[in-house]
Amino acid sequence: MPSDFREAIESDALVTGVWAGITPLARNEWICWVTSAKKDETRSRRI
Repeated sequence: MPSDFREAIESDALVTGVWAGITPLARNEWICWVTSAKKDETRSRRI
């Protein structure tokens, strides 16, 4: 998992709880969606 994405998840208790409750497949889809952004602005917005 990219470090900036991990930091964003760990910085909010609600998001951490949601992340813990989703399946590994769903987590992978989120990671792929975030990292597939071509522009830094898009990636930041997705995070």
